[in-house]
Amino acid sequence: MRGIFFVGLACAVSGYLIQAAENGGAAAFDGEILEEAHEVLAELFLILVGLHLLGVLADSSFHPKAKTLRSIFTGQKDVQAESAKTNAFQKAFAALWLALPFLMFLYGNQLGQANGAIGNGQDEHQERRRDHDDDD
Repeated sequence: MRGIFFVGLACAVSGYLIQAAENGGAAAFDGEILEEAHEVLAELFLILVGLHLLGVLADSSFHPKAKTLRSIFTGQKDVQAESAKTNAFQKAFAALWLALPFLMFLYGNQLGQANGAIGNGQDEHQERRRDHDDDD
């Protein structure tokens, strides 16, 4: 589960750096290396999500009384256990995890609009893709 969080965060950061590099910022990073890293991270993210879902299905079949699949939607499991309470670190981590991608999205859009290159970066990206595909 932690792997999904960290790979997802790394994928988001690499996507942000690609966007910034195409719009004139983050010139220290090579665009092709970032794109390859982003593709690998995105594929790894999808693999980890698939494995996670397989784990949920396996848990549902091996422990049907826990009703794991239902608990994903309701947040409640039918098991005998102590009441779990979130501590301050967990609350802060959840707030940061929700706020950071949103703020990065807003900042990235403002960066592109300030440079006036929202559409230009997309065109350059597609042209670079075509050149890369023609080389193969």
